[in-house]
Amino acid sequence: MYSIDLTVPDAERTLVLNLGARWHQKYAVWYVPRTLNAQPLGRWLTARAFPNARSNSLWLARVLGTCPWCENSITLHGLILPAGHRTLCPADEPSEDVWEVAEEPSQLFEIEYLSDTLQAALEVHAPTYRLAYSPLLERFCWLNHCRHCRGLIEDDDCALDVGSPLNPLDESMAARIVLQEIRVEFEASCARYSCGVQFLEAMARTGT
Repeated sequence: MYSIDLTVPDAERTLVLNLGARWHQKYAVWYVPRTLNAQPLGRWLTARAFPNARSNSLWLARVLGTCPWCENSITLHGLILPAGHRTLCPADEPSEDVWEVAEEPSQLFEIEYLSDTLQAALEVHAPTYRLAYSPLLERFCWLNHCRHCRGLIEDDDCALDVGSPLNPLDESMAARIVLQEIRVEFEASCARYSCGVQFLEAMARTGT
C-alpha cells in the first residue's frame, strides 16, 4: 500500500510528525511519503522488527561505475557478509523460525533496514549509499546515488545482473572491486541475498 510503514508508540506521534511522517486514517498506518528522506525515521521502521540477517562484521564493496543519468564516473557500494553470518529461516509459525549459520559469504540486495550501528559507519565510509524510495520496487531501500546529479542507481543496474559493476563476470572485473572490512555488530532486513559471492578472492582488500 505505502512505500514504507512505521511502528510508532503513542507518546512519539508528535516527534514523527515533525520529522515528516504521515498518518493514513483509512488504513490506520504511519508511513513515510515517497519524496521524504527516510533515514531520520529509521528507529520507527516496521522492517527493523523483522531482520533476516545478522553479523558482527561485513565487507563494504566499492567499485567505480558510470551514472546512468548523467554518465559521470561515480563510486558504487554494496554489502557483503562473510561466511559465519546468520540468516533467518522462516517457518509456518513465527515462533518456530530458526537462525542458521551461513557457510558461504553473501551479498545483500534490496535492503530495507540496517541497524543504527551500521548506518553510522556507512554515513562515514559510503555517504552516497543511503535509504531512498525505489521507483522500480515501489518501496524504500538502500540505494547508491550519484554524487554529481543525485540520481539514484537501482540494484538492478549495478549489482543484480552478472557483469554489472558489483557482480563481476570474471576475475579481472572482480579485481576492480575493493573490499573494506567494517567490524560492527548489526542486523539487516533484505528482500534478496546471494548464497556465495563469485570471485571474492580476486577482490582487493583495504584496512578498516
